[in-house]
Amino acid sequence: IFEYYRAFVATGVSPLVASTAGGTSLTVSGQRFATRRAPMCRFGADVTSGAYGGTVCSTYNGLVCSAWDAVEIVCPTPARSAGQAELEVSTDETTYVGSGYQVTFRAPDALSRVSPTS
Repeated sequence: IFEYYRAFVATGVSPLVASTAGGTSLTVSGQRFATRRAPMCRFGADVTSGAYGGTVCSTYNGLVCSAWDAVEIVCPTPARSAGQAELEVSTDETTYVGSGYQVTFRAPDALSRVSPTS
């Protein structure tokens, strides 16, 4: 069986800054994210499992929707060194497509002192 998936289009990524500790949720907005397989998110060599958000009907069969497409993918960031990496997304668990967006990884802010103390 052959399945054809139209190429998705990423129209935005938010936020574009993530912690080097990992765990930041990035939302990739766009069109035609096929929901037949779990999305995967890649930052350089690091891959994480994403999740679909909001869906829209992409194919009508009379009055019944026969195919759904997600309009966003939520990508958790991995722990990695400070610097930049392009976010790439796969909706077929094999082929990754660049989003065109660079994510900046930086060390978490640290609170060193609170004043006044009382």
